[in-house]
Amino acid sequence: MTCQQKCGCITDMDNSTNTHSGYGHILEGFVPKQTFADVNGTTPRTVDRYRAAGLPWVKWASVVYIGPIPEARAWLEARVRRTTGGAKTV
Repeated sequence: MTCQQKCGCITDMDNSTNTHSGYGHILEGFVPKQTFADVNGTTPRTVDRYRAAGLPWVKWASVVYIGPIPEARAWLEARVRRTTGGAKTV
């Protein structure tokens, strides 16, 4: 499988290891917006709102990629609001 078939880029791929030869892939650690939305149980529209609020992203060949993933996860975790105390019991 060529890299063009796998991810759409035009760099050479080492078929024995199924990785890019030489330098790492420029989009390594990034995922398409739709994939990010699916994995996190949200919609692409919500991801767009997150992007406007500071979620790290990049646009490459007219496709929006979210990432790097560790930074994107840290950004999401920082936005989670936790209450003190605990849940009320009935």
